[in-house]
Formats: sequence, structure tokens, C-alpha cells
Amino acid sequence: MNAQALLRNFTIRLRMLGAIAMVLTLLVTIGGVGLWGMSTMQRSHAEFASRTIEQLSAPGDLAARAEALKAQARTSAAESERIAQTTRNAFVALVLVGMLIVAPLTLLNSSAILQPVEHAQKIASAIAAGDLTQRIADEGRDEASDLLASLRRMQDFLGSLVSQVRTSGENIGTASAQIASGNQDLSARTEQTASNLQQTASSMEQLTGTVRQSADSARQANQLAASAAEVAQRGGSVVSQVVSTMDE
Repeated sequence: MNAQALLRNFTIRLRMLGAIAMVLTLLVTIGGVGLWGMSTMQRSHAEFASRTIEQLSAPGDLAARAEALKAQARTSAAESERIAQTTRNAFVALVLVGMLIVAPLTLLNSSAILQPVEHAQKIASAIAAGDLTQRIADEGRDEASDLLASLRRMQDFLGSLVSQVRTSGENIGTASAQIASGNQDLSARTEQTASNLQQTASSMEQLTGTVRQSADSARQANQLAASAAEVAQRGGSVVSQVVSTMDE
């Protein structure tokens, strides 16, 4: 596991608080070193001044006291130089610590924040363009990982929705094809029915003609029957006359 992946196991808020605490600790340490150097140098100067006053107040040879003061001055100067060098070394060490630890950690933390955000922006742009095939890596447990996980869930949901729409479209296409086939069958049946109706109409016209002819034949038969009845009546009259004539 690299350092960036290790950082992403912590939330961005916690990492920022840790960076602030580290910077504050570094500043406090630098201030403490400066205060220590100043106080140590002040104490050394105060001790030198006190010893100088004692030497000047003590009885004795002036030349001996001057040599003693020179020796104390050299000792105090060496002590002051030692304190100053120690303070400088502490400042340099703290600056190096800041350059070698704080600055790289800050840059690494910035990369750990910006890289997932840029990845999320790329994924969002791809989804907006209709591309749901982009791989989403959401390693870690920070806020950026939560954002990427939300994008992945949205991508999965949209993919499932598109799949359902595609399946529904295929079902609609199949149903439309079946409806079209049924319409063709219905059209063929309608044409057959229309043909049958035409044939029925033709048969009805023929039947009407036959009925009309039958009616004409019936009227003719009726007229013939009436004529036959009249002839029979006349024959009966003739027969009656013949019988009467035979009787006579």
C-alpha cells in the first residue's frame, strides 16, 4: 500500500486537522527554541554583568581584576556563541523537518484529495455523455471515496435502467411485429370476407332473378289455370247441352 492509499484511509477533515496540528506544533517548537535561546542568552548576560560588578567592587590589584574581567568576557562571549549556534542549529533542524516532512505530506495530501475529485469529474462527464462503461475505483474511506462510491451506485442504477428500457423496447418490438402480423392476417381475412360478401351479393342477385322468374311463371300458371277453368266451365255447359239434347 502506497502513502497516498494510506492517507485515504483517513477522512479529509481529519487529515486537514492533522496538517494544521503539525504546522502549529512546528511553529510552537520554533518559537520555543527562539525563546529558549533568548532567555539563555539573557541569563548568561545577567550572570556576566553580576560577576563584572562583583569583580569591580572587590578590593585588589586593578590589573588582576582587569585580566579576570577579560577572562569572564571571553567565557561569556564563548557561551553566547555556543547558545547562538545551538539556537541556529535548532532553527535549521526545524526548517529541515518542515521541508522534509510537512511539505511532502502536504503535497501528498493535496494529491490524495485532487486525484479522486478529478476522477469523479471525469466519471460524471462520461455519464453525462451517456458512457456507463467507465471503471470507478473508490479505494479508501475518505469523503472522496464516498463520492466515487455514490457515482458508482448511480452508474449501476442507470445501467440497470438502460437495460430495462432496452428489454422493454425489445418486447415492444416483438409485440409490434406480432400486431403487424395479426393486422396482415386480419386484412387477408377481411379481403376474403369481402370476396365472400361479393359472391353472396351475386348469389342474392341471381336468387332475386330466379324468384322474379318464378313469380312471372306463377302468374302465367295462374292465367293458364283461369283459362283452363273457363274452358272447363264451357265444356261443362256444352256437356249439359249435349245431355239435354240426348234426353230430348
